[in-house]
Amino acid sequence: MRHLSPHVLIGLNLFVYNRATQACQKVMPRIRINELLSVRVPKSPSLPHQPSVPPPDVAVTETASISTNQAVALGDRPHEEQSSPSPAPDVAEESSIQVYKLQGMILHHGLSLGCGHYTCVAKVDANWVSFDDCSTSFTSLDQINRQPFATPYLLLYSKV
Repeated sequence: MRHLSPHVLIGLNLFVYNRATQACQKVMPRIRINELLSVRVPKSPSLPHQPSVPPPDVAVTETASISTNQAVALGDRPHEEQSSPSPAPDVAEESSIQVYKLQGMILHHGLSLGCGHYTCVAKVDANWVSFDDCSTSFTSLDQINRQPFATPYLLLYSKV
């Protein structure tokens, strides 16, 4: 089985270039962020062995970017924070599931690329904490998902 990075950093593409107006626009889909992320790992003996821990001088070994359509599709899925993921029956023999848990995210608050504000939300012990310039406050994923103009920009997941 391939070894995956202990952390996954997902960047959501929130801005698109509009050729008609020759300006960047913010894409505003409602994205509900789930605390758990399941990654299907193919089992393949032909793949070379990869170390399970990245070298100490490498901060991020893999990155992923998803499109707006994929983000909208993610947002349409029901929030199943306490359910355990299971592989589809037809691929259970050829792959396994690696579960990651959300550790933090950066949010963009605002309606456009030209204006807005970035904040960070991170898991500290068992609590979600919002960092906004020089203030901090406790929050929850439900509160974050309900904010009308706050859009997730970067998501950090760690292996469970």
